[in-house]
Amino acid sequence: MQKWFENNPVTSHLLLWMTLILIWLEAIHPNTIELDTTWLVINNPILSQPFNQSSSVLQSIFFDFTQGTRLTLGAEYLPIRDLTVWLDWLLFDTYWTGHHLHSLLWYALSCSLFLSCNRILFGNTWIVWVGTLFFAVHPTHVESVVWLASRKDLVSLAFSLLALLLYLLRKPLPLISLIVMLAYWSKNTAIVMGPLLVLVSLTVHQEDWRKVNWWFKWLWVAVPLMIGLYITLQVGADVAMFANPRGDTPIETLNIAIQTWVQYGRMLLWPNQLSLFYAEPEVTSWYSTDIWIGFGLCGVILTGTWYGWQHNRLWTLALLTIPLGLLPVSQITPIQNLMADRYLLLPTIGLSWCLILLLKQLSRRSKYVPIVLGIWLLNLSWWTIDRISLFHSDIELWTDVVNKQPMEIRGWITLSALYREQGNVEKATQQIQEAIVYHPHHPKIALAKGMIALARNESTKAKTYFQQAWTADNTLREAGNNLALLLQKENLTLSIEVAKELTTVHPLYVHGWDVLGSGCLQISDYQCADEALHTAHRISPYHLSTLINLGSLAYLQKHWSEAEHWWRQALSIDPTHQYALAGLEATVQKQSSIDQP
Repeated sequence: MQKWFENNPVTSHLLLWMTLILIWLEAIHPNTIELDTTWLVINNPILSQPFNQSSSVLQSIFFDFTQGTRLTLGAEYLPIRDLTVWLDWLLFDTYWTGHHLHSLLWYALSCSLFLSCNRILFGNTWIVWVGTLFFAVHPTHVESVVWLASRKDLVSLAFSLLALLLYLLRKPLPLISLIVMLAYWSKNTAIVMGPLLVLVSLTVHQEDWRKVNWWFKWLWVAVPLMIGLYITLQVGADVAMFANPRGDTPIETLNIAIQTWVQYGRMLLWPNQLSLFYAEPEVTSWYSTDIWIGFGLCGVILTGTWYGWQHNRLWTLALLTIPLGLLPVSQITPIQNLMADRYLLLPTIGLSWCLILLLKQLSRRSKYVPIVLGIWLLNLSWWTIDRISLFHSDIELWTDVVNKQPMEIRGWITLSALYREQGNVEKATQQIQEAIVYHPHHPKIALAKGMIALARNESTKAKTYFQQAWTADNTLREAGNNLALLLQKENLTLSIEVAKELTTVHPLYVHGWDVLGSGCLQISDYQCADEALHTAHRISPYHLSTLINLGSLAYLQKHWSEAEHWWRQALSIDPTHQYALAGLEATVQKQSSIDQP
C-alpha cells in the first residue's frame, strides 16, 4: 500500500476527491437556510447585480468604505469573498445548487492543497493520505461548506493552504505574501498565517532566527497584514462588528476562554453533538472539571512543544497550530459569537498533523491501530453526512439546536419564528411553552409571545409583551421597534419617544431610524423625519421602506424631482411596489402641471 501512494501522487489526489464526493454529495442541493444567507447572498443588492454593472460592483467591493456599503456586504471588508459570491450570481443566478457546488469545489481544492503540503512535510505514505482524509471528512467543517453565508471560510482556507504550500516549496516570499493577503481579505482570521509561516520556518526549514536577515524578510508578510488589520479595525469600529468582552475582568474572561477551548477539544476529537449555536459558558469555579481539563490540555501542548523542539520539530508545528488557529476567535478582540464550528478549520489542520505523527509512531507497534482509526473515520464520516442533511431545512436545523443546546435561547426563539412564518401559530406557541421550562424569565420569551400575538391579530397583547421585553432588556431592538410601530396607531408622541430611545441604544439599526422617521412624518415634523430617514439611508442604502418614506417626505414638501428620485430608487428594488408606483405617477403629474404654460 505504501509503495502505491509513493508511486501514484496524482491518483492519490483523485482518490481523495472521489471520497469527498461520496461523503459530501448532499452538500450540493437546491435549498438554502435563512440565517444570514438571505441578506448576505440571496437579497444582496450589490452582489446580485449583472455583469454590465461590473464597474459599480467592483468599486463597491474594493473601494467603498461607507457605512451603508460595508453593512450591506456583511459588516466586514472581505473583497475576495465578495467576488466569489458575485461570480455565483453571474454564473448561476438563483440556481442555488450551483452556489453550493462552487462552495464544495473550494473545499475540495483546499483538501488537495492540504494533501500536497502533508506529502512534503511527512512523505508519500498511506498514513499521510489518511491524515488528510481525517481533515476532509471532519464534521465541524459542514457549517462552512454547506452554509452559503460561510463562503469566506472556504476561500480563506484555500488561499491559506496555497500560501503554506508555496512556502514549503521555498517560493519567493513576496508572492507568498500576496496569497496570504488574498486569504486575509477572504476572512480576517487568516492573520494567523503570518505566525504560522514563521513557525514553519523555525520547525520545518529550521532557519536561524538569530540572523538579522531572517527578521527583515518577514516584513514582506508583516507589513501587508498590519495594513489589512488596520482596515479591519477601522471598518469593524464603524459597523459595530465587535462585542463586549465576556467576563467583567481579565480573570473572568480567561475562565470563560478555558471552558471554550475545552469544548473545542471535545468537538475536534468526538464531534457527535455539534450545533449551529452553543450556549456560552459562564464564569465557574476554578476547581471545576472543565477548568482542570483546560489546564491539563495547556500542559500537554506546552510539554509536547518543548519535547518536539528537542527531538522532532514537526510535533512543535502540529501542536502549536491548534491554539494558533483559535487565537483570533479567543476574545483578543471580542466577537459576536463566542463559539462556532467554523472556527475549527485551522485547528483541524494541527490536529491532522498530530494524527499523522502519532500514526507514524504507533502503526508498526500495534495491529489494532488501523482498526481503531477506521472506526473513528467511519464515525466522523457518518456524522458529517448526517449533519449535511440538516442544512437542507431551517426547521430541521433549528430543531437540532434546541435538542442539543436547550440552554441556548436563540434556538427556541428562531424555531418558533419559523413555524409562525409558515402560518403554524399553534406549533410556534408550543415551542415557546417548552422554552419556558429552560428559560422561565428570559426577556426573549416575552418578545416571542408578542410576535405570536401579532400573528393572531391581538395587538393589545402584543404591545404588552413588547413593552415587557423592551423594559427588561433594551438590547432586544426588535421588541423596541415593534412597540414603536404599534404605538403609532394610538399614541404617536409615545411612539416617537420609544423610537428615539431605540435609535440611541442601537444607532446602526435601520428599522429603528425608519420607524422614527415615519412617526415624525405623520406629525409633519419634517426636520425630524429628514434626519431620521437620511440616517437610515446612510446605514442601509437599499432599505425599501426607507426609500418609500423618503419619497413621501419629499412629496409632502413639494420637492417633486427629489420625490421622483426616491420613488425610482424604490422601484429599482421592487418594480411592482404599488405605493411607489402610485407615488411616482402622482409626482410626474405634479411636475407636468408645473411645466405646462
